[in-house]
Amino acid sequence: MDAETGRGRHSVRTLKKIVGVRIPNEAASKLWDIAIADEKIASIQPHDSAFDASAPDVLDGANRLIAPSLCHAHIHLDKCFLLQDPKYSDLQIQSGDFNEAMEMTGEAKSRFDEEDLLRRGRLLIEESIQFGVTAMRAFVEVDGVVQLKCLHAGLRLKDDYRDRCEVQICAFAQLPLFSGQDGGAEVRTLMTVAAAEEGVEVLGSTPYVDDDDSKSKENVRWITRLALARKKHLDLHLDYFLEQDKQPLVWDVLDIVKELEWPKSGQLKIALGHCTRRVASVATKYWRPTCFLCRLAHVGPFHDAYSRRPTWNTTGPGANQTARSECGPFNKQYW
Repeated sequence: MDAETGRGRHSVRTLKKIVGVRIPNEAASKLWDIAIADEKIASIQPHDSAFDASAPDVLDGANRLIAPSLCHAHIHLDKCFLLQDPKYSDLQIQSGDFNEAMEMTGEAKSRFDEEDLLRRGRLLIEESIQFGVTAMRAFVEVDGVVQLKCLHAGLRLKDDYRDRCEVQICAFAQLPLFSGQDGGAEVRTLMTVAAAEEGVEVLGSTPYVDDDDSKSKENVRWITRLALARKKHLDLHLDYFLEQDKQPLVWDVLDIVKELEWPKSGQLKIALGHCTRRVASVATKYWRPTCFLCRLAHVGPFHDAYSRRPTWNTTGPGANQTARSECGPFNKQYW
């Protein structure tokens, strides 16, 4: 178990006991001692104040609360801390809308280099660990601007921190797969290359950035096929809008993954990110929670949570500087 901190890999000592801690669902005035065997909790006993906590295999909890570690389900490793970084100090928010954020991010991405990506990525992972995160799904963008440099930096960070934090890399198509001057051909080519990387465990895309509903659906169909072919998990960022006259894409996603027989993929999972349209759906004809869950039952294995975000990513352009990420568990039987 982890006892020493540092950058990247670090030395590890084995703990046999954690003493003097508070635990969830117990009175704050009560302290407990936790015995560990084979890296698992062997027993939890009332705190023995006479116990010698100075031994090298004992950690003094000093009255702190002990709780399960955290998992960050949705973090953009390559775009973190852009507003705080001097390299991007000229990129200042004016209107605060989505289009501006995309334009600023595009400009920032044109300046990305290995040193910059590793420096900001390390800062993000170190901060996450300090706040109790031991696992994260980290999105790294793949497109004609950054090529594969974000992916390569992400894979290096994944390896550097493998003893301290499980960094699950998602090769991510933030830009259109079927729109633009070349119809998304370059992004599709690069994503195909990225999908072949052994260290990439997840593929993802943002269907809503394509030009129309037809292309958005083709985006979903193409990235799903690629994930199935390469045996990768899938993470789709959906319905990042609030317009009530626009139908959410989530229903089409369910039809497409069923059509492509995702359930036969075995243990591969699908996660849906953002789904912002849900907050405006309660009073509209598109709000069908019972139907949604029934259809999920026939689609197959989805991730056991959906990831919802504030109006914009909290570490990227357009971020609310006082906000932190929020992920909402959606623990349903078929999700």
